[in-house]
Amino acid sequence: MKLHRGQTDMNKTAQNIFKAVHEGKWLSIEYKNKKDEITNYWIAIHGIDVKRKALRVEGFHLTMHTIREYDCIYLDSILSSSVVEASTCKIEQKLVEDIERNPEKYELLFGQAVNL
Repeated sequence: MKLHRGQTDMNKTAQNIFKAVHEGKWLSIEYKNKKDEITNYWIAIHGIDVKRKALRVEGFHLTMHTIREYDCIYLDSILSSSVVEASTCKIEQKLVEDIERNPEKYELLFGQAVNL
């Protein structure tokens, strides 16, 4: 099965989310907001709502230099992502444990855990 560009980007984003959550790293994202504007953030992931396909995050807006909590960053609106390797943020241990104990819950986002 051939993947479209968007599917490939989403797979890469899912891998980056997995890595950022498990390693306690910030994730750099290019995000298309409700106004169809492209914005850039560094986000620290605090929660994942797989059913809504959304993240609960602390976000640093790279242009405005503001930090705030976001309850709903939609995964489908993330255009690109990369792990900020030299960064650190709090590892959300409950989230990590939930992913490890309930991989089927996160399969829609991450696919088979062994693939990561």
